[in-house]
Amino acid sequence: MPRGVQLESNSRRDGTGTKAEADADSSPESEDEEEEEDGDVMIKVGKTEKPKISDELAELGFYAHFTESANLRPLHVLINISESACAAIPTSALPRLVSHAQSHLRRVFPRGTRIRSGNPDPLARVWRAGGHISALNWQRYDAGMQLNEGLFVGSPGWGIQRQRLVGEIVGISALPPPYGRAAKACSAYVYAELLHFEQDRTWSTNVTQDVPGAGANVLWNERFEWEFAADDLAFLRLTVMQSEFGRDDKIVSLPSVFLTERGEFPHPPHTRAFVNTT
Repeated sequence: MPRGVQLESNSRRDGTGTKAEADADSSPESEDEEEEEDGDVMIKVGKTEKPKISDELAELGFYAHFTESANLRPLHVLINISESACAAIPTSALPRLVSHAQSHLRRVFPRGTRIRSGNPDPLARVWRAGGHISALNWQRYDAGMQLNEGLFVGSPGWGIQRQRLVGEIVGISALPPPYGRAAKACSAYVYAELLHFEQDRTWSTNVTQDVPGAGANVLWNERFEWEFAADDLAFLRLTVMQSEFGRDDKIVSLPSVFLTERGEFPHPPHTRAFVNTT
């Protein structure tokens, strides 16, 4: 038996303990202890308060205090601004916003009327205005989530921005069918967008006819080339569209890519896009 382990007497276990022993068990000192059963032996274990975070992690973290107040002291506060308030700021104030963000953290959150859990454009509303954190609704994989993924997920980090892009759309495999057309053929094409501060560009492949309705493998083998001014927040976004009479429907959106010199185009699981960018 290890030393330092206190065992309860047999008299307490079989119910023959005295009243004094029972009173001792119910004393305030014993309330700070709990009993664990180890086979036939009752071992008393003292309660210890666990820290909320380890010291090692605490040393790595930078903690900010949320506030919506105009009081900007201390400097480690995280200023919260709604999407609506941010949109109301005139464009002429953009340089002042960027300058302010160099010394104060800013977080922009979606407006409360987004009942379908959509997201604002973090590129235009947050990052280009100097904001640091864009709060997003993860319930929907929309353009806001795709841009956020392109900047932060699987990225080599910040790098030299390219000013020329050559893209080759080879094809796509395991293309999911459009909504309501699981057993029918459709027509599809790839729509490319350059999201740039001043020089947005768009391009699309030719329309491929008679695409099978489930798990299709589609080839385009088409190429585009863009030249544009330097932009620290340039993105490429690709979407596979269904060609219809009137408004075309989106079949699948591929994750956006942050256009550094080393940027690579990612792909979601089960749907692989063969895209070459140089």
